[in-house]
Amino acid sequence: MPVTLPTEDNLRDAKMAYTTDQAALFAFSNNAIFLATGADESTLGGSIVNAETLLAEKEELEEQRRKEDDPASDASMIAEVAERQRTEINNIINAAHIRSAELGREIANWESQFEEQFGDAWAECIANEVLDPDEIPQRQEGESVEEYRARLESVLVATMIDPNTGEIRPEYADSPYARWAQAQFEKGQVDEFIADVENPNATPEYVEQRTNEFIETSTGSEIYRAAGELEEGSDAQVDVANTVDESFDSERQFASVDAEANAFSL
Repeated sequence: MPVTLPTEDNLRDAKMAYTTDQAALFAFSNNAIFLATGADESTLGGSIVNAETLLAEKEELEEQRRKEDDPASDASMIAEVAERQRTEINNIINAAHIRSAELGREIANWESQFEEQFGDAWAECIANEVLDPDEIPQRQEGESVEEYRARLESVLVATMIDPNTGEIRPEYADSPYARWAQAQFEKGQVDEFIADVENPNATPEYVEQRTNEFIETSTGSEIYRAAGELEEGSDAQVDVANTVDESFDSERQFASVDAEANAFSL
């Protein structure tokens, strides 16, 4: 098999082939011998690379190959990838805390408006408007007022929000209570995720799996985007106004609460 001597034009291709084809190593070695014995350049053909340069390139490639085959180098790379994954998950959890805090404030503002309109029994009043009489849950024996109202709120949220998409059902698109219900639904998803991944018994494998599942949801995807803006090692309690991703729908911000509250009527 004839040996092809690399020229300036094809040296790069020869170097690449070296890493996978042992014939290239034979070519490099023989080229150096031909040049060292004073072979005439014209008889070898083409513009010939200096033998010392060729051998230096060969040694460099051998060193690179040794590093690639070094188990310690592989372990270091694996550790680096794992650390990046941990940082990304931590940032997602931090962003979830931030979003939960924001939603809590938004819900509190809505409920303050409801209380101004309806008094303490605002949940019962809304239920009378939104639900059919036979759909309104009855207070159970031994159930406190607070417990009953919490259960009633859950029924209202389930009625107005599509659980598969987290979006307001079309028939409630114009309801002045739908935004509150949507915020309640989203906060429930976020808080459930936080509780799951911060469970002291949760394994790293479970946390990774749960996080991946969460960011596939509509709520989680927004939080994933917000997490990209958090610096490594940032604290979960940073100022919400400065760190929540701008992609969150501005219509769901607190500025819209007062305007929409004017639509309430008894």
